[in-house]
Amino acid sequence: MNGVNKKALGNKIRTLRIENHWTMNDLAQFVGAGSKSTVNSWERGQSVPSMDKLNKLATLFQVSCDELINAGKVNYLARLEELRKSKGITQRELSRETEMSFQSISFYERGEREPGVKALINLADYFNVSIDYLVGRSDER
Repeated sequence: MNGVNKKALGNKIRTLRIENHWTMNDLAQFVGAGSKSTVNSWERGQSVPSMDKLNKLATLFQVSCDELINAGKVNYLARLEELRKSKGITQRELSRETEMSFQSISFYERGEREPGVKALINLADYFNVSIDYLVGRSDER
């Protein structure tokens, strides 16, 4: 799986396993992973579960595969793109208006890069929303 943050995925698996009071052996048995060492490898970010195992993990933990795969990824896509489109402007226009690079805005919307503090302040000010709203921590603008 290209583009998967192995470390974040591993941390998410570990957190969910511990929350459920399961050992690595338990988890390996539940999803047919073979042994504790396979689960350990996932949790340490050294390897990624196959799609089959990922589906089993998602079912077992009662989360979506997307939630597992995107663990730890702050995705500004939904809010930033939503705000930009509600103003009826393109990424290029937003780039010009905020004096930010087009490439940065594109990366932020795709969740490929996290904006720094200055960029967050700039975007929040431009859209007249709080930074918490922009990053999805609050639904209050």
